[in-house]
Amino acid sequence: MSKLKEASRHSPVEFDCINEKKRQKKKSYKNSGIVSFKHCEIITECTFLDYIMGGCQLNFTVGIDFTGSNGDPRSPDSLHYISPNGVNEYLTAIWSVGMVIQDYDADKMFPALGFGAQIPPSWQVNDMWDVIWGEGGNERFLIRSGHIQLHTSSIYSQVSHEFP
Repeated sequence: MSKLKEASRHSPVEFDCINEKKRQKKKSYKNSGIVSFKHCEIITECTFLDYIMGGCQLNFTVGIDFTGSNGDPRSPDSLHYISPNGVNEYLTAIWSVGMVIQDYDADKMFPALGFGAQIPPSWQVNDMWDVIWGEGGNERFLIRSGHIQLHTSSIYSQVSHEFP
């Protein structure tokens, strides 16, 4: 590789093309041609693991769709349905990703933004708001206590642009 890196238009690097079968048959065999390199650029493509081992940190931000299109939270078919053991599809997904990401996130804090709900005090549809996580501040509390109401539509782009 180091020899290839030295190649230039004015000083090409050349290699003989050798066919071992011909070489074994003929004593006078020299080569089957020459490969000449006038320029060689070696580009290293880093993998995800290379970045992590180099100290790259990841930040995990959660966006939760509180639109009514996910169904009535009282129905087991809804993504917002809270099962008897206290979890739902959203919490399971957030937990699963968070458990992996946390090892690569320095502060281990995961901002959560909700969109598509009517929230107090004005009960206007809000297309981006902080979902406060912690004691009494998670999705279960918000839906069960009536602190928010799912709405029919939302603009997700505002959430996706908040944390590019």
